[in-house]
Amino acid sequence: MCEVDPVIAIYGASGFVGRMLARTLGESGRALRLIGRDLGRLEELEEELRSDGVTELSVRQARLSDEAGLRGALRGCAVLVNCAGPLGNKTRALVQAALDEGLHIFDMAGEQPQVHWMWEHVDQPARERGLVVIPACAIEYALGDFAAEIALMKAASRIVVCYAVREIKLSQGARKTFVHALGEGGFSFIDGKLEQHRAAYRLFDVPFPGGHHRKGVWIPGAEAILVPPRGGVSRVESCVVTGEAVVRILATLSGVLPSVLRALRPVADRIVEQSDENDASLGEYLVIAFDPRNSEPYAMLTGEDVYATSVSIAAECVCRTLDEGPIKLGVTSPAAVFDVQTFLASVGVRRLL
Repeated sequence: MCEVDPVIAIYGASGFVGRMLARTLGESGRALRLIGRDLGRLEELEEELRSDGVTELSVRQARLSDEAGLRGALRGCAVLVNCAGPLGNKTRALVQAALDEGLHIFDMAGEQPQVHWMWEHVDQPARERGLVVIPACAIEYALGDFAAEIALMKAASRIVVCYAVREIKLSQGARKTFVHALGEGGFSFIDGKLEQHRAAYRLFDVPFPGGHHRKGVWIPGAEAILVPPRGGVSRVESCVVTGEAVVRILATLSGVLPSVLRALRPVADRIVEQSDENDASLGEYLVIAFDPRNSEPYAMLTGEDVYATSVSIAAECVCRTLDEGPIKLGVTSPAAVFDVQTFLASVGVRRLL
């Protein structure tokens, strides 16, 4: 009797990141099911992949509002990777459908409210079903999770994770995620509990390679949810470096940012880190874990391509889970499951510290 390859379902497969992931997994010989709301675009992607030699493919149309349709689209698959976002609680029906059908779940979106909801409402059902659930398995916030893990190995008790990205054109989804996060505020982990904070409530003095520092502005990162359960920390926060002038403006306007940013969402265009001569040796992005009291760096990670790295992270999480079996059940994170050194090397991320 022939053994059937496990099928990987990709929701949002016809989007920018979904197409990249489908190609990466398909060309590595994985069986795929392409799912989304636009059947025409899905069939177009299927034709492209088949013409390039990817043969183990199927297509299903399903909207996030159609719970029965989602369950039917996922039936027979082993894994779901969600590439649609930022959709917040709109993807909860998709997560529930995957749980009902017994799929491991990997979500490339990292919105803090969604990660918090998964931790509170999905963890126990997933454990009972023998399933792995990994939210935020892209650069944000998987690399922050690995940077924090390196900090934990160095006995850090207070960790801030910073993201800096060179001037690039972001996808619509990434742009909306950042602006939405700033507009809504969120949680920090402080003194053993989650505390609610407004957008940009705090600035950080972020250590950069070469010994210089930049100002970072607080964002509601998934690290505040995913890192503390590993123990040993009293504080976990996240920030982003966007350029000195932008940081100062955000901090000054933090009290009114929710209403201002909601109005500006249609025209918000970039998260940027303005490069200078000190950054010439760095890649396109930099992820730093440091001590907020004295700006002592614990870890610095860098790489060349934001989107290619994000796709590699998701693909690596999926393939390792399928090939090695679940290492930890329930809601978890890459650094809580996989070896730091080998994982980062596999996805092309360099450690500067």
